[in-house]
Amino acid sequence: MKTFSCGSLTIVTVFAATLAASACSEPEPWLDKGMSEGEYNAWVQTIDAQASAKSLAASMARDNRLDEVDTPAFVEMIIAVEDPNFAQHNGFDTQTPGAGPTTLTQEVATRYDILVPAGESVAEYRKGWTRGIEETLSKEKIMAFYLSDLRYGSVESAFFSSPSSAAQTLFDKEISALTRDEMIVLVAGIHYRASWNPKAPLERTMLRRIARITALLDGKCQPENHADVLLLGCSEYDPEL
Repeated sequence: MKTFSCGSLTIVTVFAATLAASACSEPEPWLDKGMSEGEYNAWVQTIDAQASAKSLAASMARDNRLDEVDTPAFVEMIIAVEDPNFAQHNGFDTQTPGAGPTTLTQEVATRYDILVPAGESVAEYRKGWTRGIEETLSKEKIMAFYLSDLRYGSVESAFFSSPSSAAQTLFDKEISALTRDEMIVLVAGIHYRASWNPKAPLERTMLRRIARITALLDGKCQPENHADVLLLGCSEYDPEL
Protein backbone atom coordinates (compact mmCIF):
# COMPACT_ATOMS: atom_id res chain seq x y z
CA MET A 1 0.00 0.00 0.00
CA LYS A 2 1.22 3.50 -0.83
CA THR A 3 0.56 6.86 0.80
CA PHE A 4 0.47 10.31 -0.87
CA SER A 5 0.22 13.63 0.93
CA CYS A 6 -1.76 16.58 -0.46
CA GLY A 7 -1.51 19.44 2.02
CA SER A 8 -2.95 18.16 5.29
CA LEU A 9 -4.70 15.30 3.47
CA THR A 10 -3.03 11.90 3.31
CA ILE A 11 -4.36 9.56 0.63
CA VAL A 12 -3.82 5.85 1.23
CA THR A 13 -4.49 3.71 -1.83
CA VAL A 14 -2.84 1.34 -4.22
CA PHE A 15 -3.72 3.90 -6.91
CA ALA A 16 -2.25 6.82 -4.98
CA ALA A 17 -0.47 8.41 -7.91
CA THR A 18 -3.55 8.53 -10.10
CA LEU A 19 -5.92 9.74 -7.41
CA ALA A 20 -3.44 12.27 -6.04
CA ALA A 21 -3.04 13.91 -9.40
CA SER A 22 -6.81 14.36 -9.55
CA ALA A 23 -7.24 15.40 -5.91
CA CYS A 24 -4.43 17.95 -5.89
CA SER A 25 -4.87 19.56 -9.30
CA GLU A 26 -5.88 23.23 -9.41
CA PRO A 27 -9.64 23.68 -9.99
CA GLU A 28 -10.62 25.18 -13.31
CA PRO A 29 -10.79 28.98 -12.81
CA TRP A 30 -14.35 29.30 -14.11
CA LEU A 31 -15.56 26.76 -11.54
CA ASP A 32 -14.01 28.83 -8.77
CA LYS A 33 -16.11 31.80 -9.93
CA GLY A 34 -19.28 29.80 -10.49
CA MET A 35 -19.13 30.36 -14.26
CA SER A 36 -19.15 28.20 -17.33
CA GLU A 37 -15.96 28.10 -19.35
CA GLY A 38 -17.52 30.35 -22.02
CA GLU A 39 -18.72 32.87 -19.41
CA TYR A 40 -15.28 32.93 -17.80
CA ASN A 41 -13.50 33.53 -21.11
CA ALA A 42 -15.88 36.39 -21.91
CA TRP A 43 -15.28 37.85 -18.44
CA VAL A 44 -11.49 37.72 -18.90
CA GLN A 45 -11.81 39.44 -22.28
CA THR A 46 -13.99 42.12 -20.69
CA ILE A 47 -11.32 42.80 -18.05
CA ASP A 48 -8.64 42.95 -20.76
CA ALA A 49 -10.83 45.26 -22.84
CA GLN A 50 -11.44 47.59 -19.90
CA ALA A 51 -7.71 47.86 -19.24
CA SER A 52 -7.14 48.55 -22.93
CA ALA A 53 -9.93 51.14 -22.86
CA LYS A 54 -8.31 53.10 -20.03
CA SER A 55 -5.05 53.28 -21.94
CA LEU A 56 -6.78 54.19 -25.20
CA ALA A 57 -8.99 56.86 -23.63
CA ALA A 58 -6.03 58.41 -21.82
CA SER A 59 -4.23 58.67 -25.14
CA MET A 60 -7.31 60.20 -26.78
CA ALA A 61 -7.64 62.75 -23.97
CA ARG A 62 -4.12 64.00 -24.69
CA ASP A 63 -4.91 64.59 -28.36
CA ASN A 64 -5.13 68.38 -28.46
CA ARG A 65 -5.69 68.44 -32.20
CA LEU A 66 -9.32 67.49 -31.61
CA ASP A 67 -10.35 70.22 -29.22
CA GLU A 68 -12.31 72.17 -31.84
CA VAL A 69 -15.82 70.99 -32.62
CA ASP A 70 -17.56 72.18 -35.76
CA THR A 71 -20.43 74.65 -35.76
CA PRO A 72 -22.78 73.99 -32.79
CA ALA A 73 -25.88 74.14 -34.99
CA PHE A 74 -24.46 71.37 -37.17
CA VAL A 75 -23.50 69.27 -34.15
CA GLU A 76 -26.98 69.65 -32.69
CA MET A 77 -28.47 68.38 -35.96
CA ILE A 78 -26.22 65.32 -35.93
CA ILE A 79 -27.20 64.52 -32.35
CA ALA A 80 -30.92 64.99 -33.02
CA VAL A 81 -30.79 62.56 -35.94
CA GLU A 82 -28.04 60.06 -35.10
CA ASP A 83 -27.99 59.88 -31.28
CA PRO A 84 -30.87 61.82 -29.67
CA ASN A 85 -29.86 60.97 -26.09
CA PHE A 86 -26.13 61.59 -26.59
CA ALA A 87 -25.86 64.17 -23.82
CA GLN A 88 -27.35 61.88 -21.17
CA HIS A 89 -26.41 58.27 -21.95
CA ASN A 90 -23.31 56.43 -20.73
CA GLY A 91 -22.25 55.23 -24.16
CA PHE A 92 -25.10 52.76 -24.60
CA ASP A 93 -28.74 53.43 -25.51
CA THR A 94 -31.32 50.71 -26.03
CA GLN A 95 -34.50 52.74 -25.65
CA THR A 96 -34.46 56.22 -27.19
CA PRO A 97 -36.58 56.39 -30.38
CA GLY A 98 -34.39 56.68 -33.46
CA ALA A 99 -31.13 55.89 -31.65
CA GLY A 100 -30.61 52.59 -33.44
CA PRO A 101 -28.05 49.90 -32.61
CA THR A 102 -25.05 52.16 -31.92
CA THR A 103 -24.45 55.49 -30.22
CA LEU A 104 -21.91 58.04 -31.43
CA THR A 105 -19.57 56.83 -28.67
CA GLN A 106 -19.85 53.27 -29.94
CA GLU A 107 -19.17 54.54 -33.46
CA VAL A 108 -15.92 56.03 -32.20
CA ALA A 109 -15.04 52.77 -30.43
CA THR A 110 -15.45 50.71 -33.61
CA ARG A 111 -12.62 52.66 -35.23
CA TYR A 112 -10.16 50.87 -32.96
CA ASP A 113 -11.14 47.32 -33.95
CA ILE A 114 -7.69 46.90 -35.48
CA LEU A 115 -6.25 46.94 -31.95
CA VAL A 116 -8.17 43.84 -30.83
CA PRO A 117 -5.73 40.96 -30.20
CA ALA A 118 -6.08 37.99 -32.54
CA GLY A 119 -8.63 35.49 -31.29
CA GLU A 120 -10.24 37.92 -28.84
CA SER A 121 -13.85 39.12 -28.96
CA VAL A 122 -14.26 42.34 -30.94
CA ALA A 123 -17.65 42.91 -29.30
CA GLU A 124 -16.18 42.75 -25.79
CA TYR A 125 -13.41 45.18 -26.67
CA ARG A 126 -15.91 47.59 -28.21
CA LYS A 127 -17.93 47.50 -24.98
CA GLY A 128 -14.81 48.14 -22.93
CA TRP A 129 -13.64 50.97 -25.16
CA THR A 130 -17.09 52.56 -25.12
CA ARG A 131 -17.12 52.56 -21.31
CA GLY A 132 -13.55 53.85 -21.11
CA ILE A 133 -14.20 56.67 -23.58
CA GLU A 134 -17.34 57.78 -21.73
CA GLU A 135 -15.63 57.66 -18.33
CA THR A 136 -12.56 59.59 -19.50
CA LEU A 137 -13.62 62.08 -22.16
CA SER A 138 -16.12 64.91 -22.21
CA LYS A 139 -19.05 64.69 -24.60
CA GLU A 140 -17.48 67.53 -26.60
CA LYS A 141 -14.28 65.53 -26.99
CA ILE A 142 -16.18 62.41 -28.03
CA MET A 143 -18.03 64.43 -30.66
CA ALA A 144 -14.74 65.88 -31.89
CA PHE A 145 -13.36 62.37 -32.37
CA TYR A 146 -16.55 61.32 -34.15
CA LEU A 147 -16.35 64.26 -36.55
CA SER A 148 -12.61 63.88 -37.11
CA ASP A 149 -13.05 60.60 -38.98
CA LEU A 150 -16.52 61.06 -40.43
CA ARG A 151 -16.10 60.27 -44.11
CA TYR A 152 -18.48 60.73 -47.00
CA GLY A 153 -18.52 58.90 -50.31
CA SER A 154 -16.45 55.94 -51.40
CA VAL A 155 -13.08 55.25 -52.92
CA GLU A 156 -14.74 55.15 -56.34
CA SER A 157 -16.47 58.51 -55.92
CA ALA A 158 -14.39 60.60 -53.53
CA PHE A 159 -13.27 60.60 -49.93
CA PHE A 160 -14.01 63.63 -47.84
CA SER A 161 -12.02 63.42 -44.64
CA SER A 162 -14.47 65.50 -42.64
CA PRO A 163 -17.76 67.38 -42.86
CA SER A 164 -15.72 70.58 -43.20
CA SER A 165 -14.02 69.43 -46.39
CA ALA A 166 -17.34 68.07 -47.70
CA ALA A 167 -18.89 71.51 -47.15
CA GLN A 168 -16.04 73.12 -49.07
CA THR A 169 -16.41 70.67 -51.96
CA LEU A 170 -20.20 70.74 -52.18
CA PHE A 171 -20.99 74.33 -51.32
CA ASP A 172 -17.64 76.17 -51.39
CA LYS A 173 -18.29 77.29 -47.82
CA GLU A 174 -17.15 76.71 -44.27
CA ILE A 175 -19.70 74.77 -42.21
CA SER A 176 -20.36 77.88 -40.15
CA ALA A 177 -21.49 79.66 -43.33
CA LEU A 178 -23.87 76.95 -44.51
CA THR A 179 -27.59 77.53 -44.58
CA ARG A 180 -29.82 75.24 -42.52
CA ASP A 181 -30.85 73.33 -45.64
CA GLU A 182 -27.22 72.81 -46.65
CA MET A 183 -26.34 71.48 -43.21
CA ILE A 184 -29.25 69.07 -43.44
CA VAL A 185 -27.80 67.65 -46.67
CA LEU A 186 -24.55 66.83 -44.86
CA VAL A 187 -26.42 65.30 -41.92
CA ALA A 188 -28.59 63.24 -44.26
CA GLY A 189 -25.47 61.94 -45.98
CA ILE A 190 -24.16 60.37 -42.76
CA HIS A 191 -26.58 57.44 -42.95
CA TYR A 192 -25.60 56.69 -46.56
CA ARG A 193 -22.00 57.84 -46.32
CA ALA A 194 -20.52 54.57 -47.59
CA SER A 195 -22.45 54.74 -50.86
CA TRP A 196 -23.35 58.40 -51.26
CA ASN A 197 -21.49 60.21 -54.01
CA PRO A 198 -21.55 63.86 -52.94
CA LYS A 199 -20.52 64.96 -56.44
CA ALA A 200 -23.55 63.36 -58.08
CA PRO A 201 -27.13 64.64 -58.14
CA LEU A 202 -29.13 63.70 -55.06
CA GLU A 203 -30.84 60.33 -55.39
CA ARG A 204 -34.32 59.44 -54.18
CA THR A 205 -33.11 57.91 -50.94
CA MET A 206 -31.22 61.09 -50.07
CA LEU A 207 -34.11 63.35 -51.03
CA ARG A 208 -36.45 61.33 -48.80
CA ARG A 209 -34.01 61.43 -45.90
CA ILE A 210 -33.53 65.18 -46.26
CA ALA A 211 -37.31 65.69 -46.13
CA ARG A 212 -37.69 63.42 -43.09
CA ILE A 213 -34.85 65.09 -41.20
CA THR A 214 -36.29 68.51 -41.96
CA ALA A 215 -39.68 67.43 -40.59
CA LEU A 216 -38.01 65.90 -37.51
CA LEU A 217 -36.04 69.07 -36.76
CA ASP A 218 -39.21 71.13 -37.27
CA GLY A 219 -40.93 69.05 -34.60
CA LYS A 220 -43.53 67.66 -37.00
CA CYS A 221 -42.80 63.98 -36.36
CA GLN A 222 -40.82 61.49 -34.27
CA PRO A 223 -39.13 58.13 -34.96
CA GLU A 224 -41.49 55.21 -34.52
CA ASN A 225 -39.25 53.33 -32.11
CA HIS A 226 -35.64 52.73 -31.04
CA ALA A 227 -34.80 50.94 -34.31
CA ASP A 228 -36.27 53.61 -36.59
CA VAL A 229 -33.00 54.98 -38.00
CA LEU A 230 -34.70 55.47 -41.37
CA LEU A 231 -37.17 57.86 -39.73
CA LEU A 232 -40.19 55.99 -41.00
CA GLY A 233 -42.16 57.94 -38.43
CA CYS A 234 -41.60 60.98 -40.65
CA SER A 235 -42.36 59.27 -43.98
CA GLU A 236 -45.58 61.22 -44.46
CA TYR A 237 -43.34 64.15 -45.37
CA ASP A 238 -41.60 62.28 -48.17
CA PRO A 239 -41.50 64.31 -51.39
CA GLU A 240 -43.34 63.11 -54.47
CA LEU A 241 -40.69 61.73 -56.79
